[in-house]
Amino acid sequence: MPAICAYPSQPHAVEAANHLSSPPTEPQRIPATLPGVLQWTLQHHPELRRMDAVRQAQSGYADTAEFGPPLTLQTEVENVAGNGEFAGADRLETTISLAGVLEWGGKPMLRRTEALSRAEVERVELDQQRRDLLADAATRFVELARAEADARLLRDAVVVAEQTAEASDQRQRAGAASAADAQRASLALAAARLRASQAQTRRRGAAQALAIVVGTPNRGVTTTRMDWTRLPAPPARSRLLESARHAPLVRLATADRDLALARVRLAASQARGDLQWSVGVRDDRGSGDQALVLGLGLPLGSARRSAPAQASAQAQAEATHWAQQTARLSAQALVTTAWAELDALHQAFEQIRDALEPQSEAVLRATAEGYRQGRYSLLELTTAQQERLAWQQRRIAVATEYHQTRIELERLLGRSLDQEIAG
Repeated sequence: MPAICAYPSQPHAVEAANHLSSPPTEPQRIPATLPGVLQWTLQHHPELRRMDAVRQAQSGYADTAEFGPPLTLQTEVENVAGNGEFAGADRLETTISLAGVLEWGGKPMLRRTEALSRAEVERVELDQQRRDLLADAATRFVELARAEADARLLRDAVVVAEQTAEASDQRQRAGAASAADAQRASLALAAARLRASQAQTRRRGAAQALAIVVGTPNRGVTTTRMDWTRLPAPPARSRLLESARHAPLVRLATADRDLALARVRLAASQARGDLQWSVGVRDDRGSGDQALVLGLGLPLGSARRSAPAQASAQAQAEATHWAQQTARLSAQALVTTAWAELDALHQAFEQIRDALEPQSEAVLRATAEGYRQGRYSLLELTTAQQERLAWQQRRIAVATEYHQTRIELERLLGRSLDQEIAG
């Protein structure tokens, strides 16, 4: 069986899904397998459309940041009212100039680097949001599959209760059992039917929850296909710890660190003032003279004004350094805990499937045969039936916990556990 959360984790999967959002023969019901549900989510969920739009918005950050201060075309007019009471416009002086700023220290490239680092942080965050969305869909699928399996078990329990009630009636008519036994069997049948009805209600609720989570609340869900008789083996702990070094949690902290360092370099570049220049032509209408005008300017106190920003950026870089170290430790701790849970659940599942459940089945067969022969009471028979049902339900519950833990572990690592097993 493939990994329960083997959903695609590459960043380009969202873009690829956009081209599949309206296939010519789109199914009318949500698929019955986990891979199908995840692909359906990629194609239909509106949140993924929003993420795609945000990605497109990020693409212009770097190009915009690389632009320096714009050139300025300006005009200056002197003696607009003349020079004296009767002087006319013949003394008018006009200057047309082009002004700009010459940036030092590679500031355009530093701004571009800062913008690229900021876009990388947002990209890592969007990738994690996408994994969270798919993990939620996978979890809902497992919950629906469990609800359906539980409903099937309780329907079978109703059949067994009906057979027991019929046998009790026959024993009563033959004088081998009391009326109280027949009444208890009838009561057990009513309780079994109630539990089966409740299971169907829970199944409908789980199906509706899955339809909402995958983005199509008005679509129906086909009966899920899931193997409850075996579980995929847990990956080796050493491989998981190796993958934890590159977990999304760590990648986000690394991206934050890179962004902080880019801002440190950008803040440091502000300590050097930029050269302001202008060049133009001055026209004296009175004399007819024209002159070339050149201006230069250099702001003072740039280092003093940039000092607080540099100190703040440096402190933020220091904080992101320790946050990166913390993220690595957190990823290792989470992976270790999840692996231990996987291993324990896998052992419990095999013990229940291979030993405890077969033993409860054997006890039920022996008790049922003894009840028909009058050696066991109705209470002993119903107890054996309930124990067999309890172990069946327990096996499914353990398998559900195992699958959900795998989903959480894959979300944490940002990759399928099948890759960990295969190497």
